[in-house]
Amino acid sequence: MGRPKTRHWLGIAPSRSWILAPVLLAAYAISASEVKLAAEFGADGLTGLSAAGHAWLGSGQLKLAHAVLEQAAPDEKGFLKYSFEKLAAEPVKRTFDAANKTARLEFAWGAVDVKYAPGPDRLDLAVTLHNTSDRTLANFSLELLQLKLPAVPANWNKGKINLSNSLDRLAFTWANFEQVKLGLTNATMDPPVRFGLRAAGDGKEPVYALALEGGVYVTEPGSYEIKPHGLPRVAAGQSLTLEFTLRWMAADADGYALFEDVNARFRTAYGPLHEWKDRRPIGMLMRSSNYQGHKSATNPRGWFTKKELDSSNAEAFKAAALQDAKRCVECLKAMDAQGMVFWDVEGSENPHPITYIGDPRLAEKLAPDFNAVADEYFKTFIDAGLRTGICIRPTQVYFNEEKKKWDHGTGSDGGPGRGDHYSNLRAKDLPWWRFFPIVERMCDKIEYAKKRWGCTLFYIDTNGVFRPVGEDGKFEWMLLNAAMWKAIKAKHPDVLLVPELLSENFTHHVANHFNTAPYMELDLKGYGTPEWVRKLIPGSFSVVNVSDGDFAANREKLAEAVKNGDILMGHGWWSPKRNAEVKALYDEVVRGIAPPPAEPAKKTEPAKKSAAAKTDKAEKSAAPAK
Repeated sequence: MGRPKTRHWLGIAPSRSWILAPVLLAAYAISASEVKLAAEFGADGLTGLSAAGHAWLGSGQLKLAHAVLEQAAPDEKGFLKYSFEKLAAEPVKRTFDAANKTARLEFAWGAVDVKYAPGPDRLDLAVTLHNTSDRTLANFSLELLQLKLPAVPANWNKGKINLSNSLDRLAFTWANFEQVKLGLTNATMDPPVRFGLRAAGDGKEPVYALALEGGVYVTEPGSYEIKPHGLPRVAAGQSLTLEFTLRWMAADADGYALFEDVNARFRTAYGPLHEWKDRRPIGMLMRSSNYQGHKSATNPRGWFTKKELDSSNAEAFKAAALQDAKRCVECLKAMDAQGMVFWDVEGSENPHPITYIGDPRLAEKLAPDFNAVADEYFKTFIDAGLRTGICIRPTQVYFNEEKKKWDHGTGSDGGPGRGDHYSNLRAKDLPWWRFFPIVERMCDKIEYAKKRWGCTLFYIDTNGVFRPVGEDGKFEWMLLNAAMWKAIKAKHPDVLLVPELLSENFTHHVANHFNTAPYMELDLKGYGTPEWVRKLIPGSFSVVNVSDGDFAANREKLAEAVKNGDILMGHGWWSPKRNAEVKALYDEVVRGIAPPPAEPAKKTEPAKKSAAAKTDKAEKSAAPAK
């Protein structure tokens, strides 16, 4: 199947000024005429915001809750040790420049400016942090103003609201009311911040502070560590400007259209979109098993669910492997798949959570039986005109001598017994447990599989690592961010990256769509790339695993997903009814072939299962539990 026609987005270059680019959509003019904003200023700053018959401003006073200054010096081992000072003092001076509509707070360490730019239906804000001290401004918490809402917004869960993280996404907050709605978000894409509304006052009235904070855990460009407080950071003697916008509109207005200028900035910052023309199905292969019914003393890795197989007999094992490859090719061809992803080239002998190792370079040590025939096995698929792929992970698997078993590292490099693989990249003052060469490790795994087996399809299992963050260095789980995927894709533009996870506690990494096809599962209510994502990132697509779940009940949704360019994934080592359903859906959506009429239900007596049915049941039992 060819790639669906690409829809092009409106390209607006990001402005370096604080005034946002105008929206080039007719819908904007209509909605702007419906809801007008009146902003008032006095000698001390912002004094009023009126729209749709409501006075929205609770307080226009700019406040700094605290600022954190950071200093770094080498410890006794030569590693950088950080010290912090949290400052919560009142400003030395507070001023308002009426001509430029700019409020300023001055402190011993620097200053904070907020420049207001009111428009017909909006209030744009440019916040500038000036650090005049000799230390790094590592974190901060600001209250830009307070809003008095008409009521608790109907779309808020039990009236509760949290700040949004703008890492790999827009930090939107929506407040919906009967006649009007308010949308607010960041307009600066980098660095990321926490921004939005939070409860203020005594709780008797719907008063919320418009808050801006740092503390987003992500590396700076070119760095291999996350600083204790993350980003943003303002170096000594430097300044940083961050832009935001609040927009009022009619309750039934197209909010997406009214923020198209911001959406365009987002696309410019994270794009361009990766290309992958082939959207036919992908088959998953899981050919080893740690299920007791599939493995034995002679086949400890449960290859091909043949308990009786002697994997130490090279000739017998090779014959079984190549026979399996031939059968898998037939299954994939029957589904008209573009290729396969082999989950377990290292075997799946180890228990969860390292059942799937995700490092093809370890196949020789962990699965010497399959490693000996792997080249011929993969060649069978290549010769049949199919793509090949494997499962990889961003962490490092190593043999833990203390525990006497294989183990996953946090994602760092250079620890005891783990090897120092990227010592040329690690700064001398950076300890190994804070050193995370994730992009390099992922690229090395991809390069190995490409060179050895011609792989171009890569499923990334548990695409996150544990990294030390905060002043106490506590290890927190976090996913690979969009910048990492972009760097990997830049080095390997000819591969398809399918990361398992898209969301975490910190953020929803929607920008990952620019360089990956995120994974989802039908049985976990994954029906295809959400409409809002396709609007924000035209042409984005996902991989939907439909091997489990109610296909018939969700067929219409899946057909729409395929129509929009999503890729379905199913079993590739046996041919259940589901594979035929996938083939029929693609025939209908892509090739215009009508599905066969459904046969009327018939009452029949239970029959004895055939040998073929028993085989299918045995094969299905080899599928991993979800």
